[in-house]
Amino acid sequence: MSLTFTEIQSAADRIKSGVVRTPCLESEALSRRLGTSVVVKYENLQHTGTFKARGALSRLLLLSEEGKHEALLLCPLAITLMASLARQGRWVFPPPL
Repeated sequence: MSLTFTEIQSAADRIKSGVVRTPCLESEALSRRLGTSVVVKYENLQHTGTFKARGALSRLLLLSEEGKHEALLLCPLAITLMASLARQGRWVFPPPL
């Protein structure tokens, strides 16, 4: 799958209020061990503890209301993400069926 910079920027804008801006920090231990600078992105700091929240949220925000209900049935990560958004007051959970 090929993405354009515009598509990536649109997704970033779409999800920015629903995800944590996680840091990229150099790992001194890995850098020493590998003999080069190693930078780690700490996506474990997301509400869901995983980088998958970014893609799932981006996709969920593009769905119709009916599609959002179907996503709950099809994607366990969607349930975790929507629960996280509900805690923030940004999503009705569970949605009315």
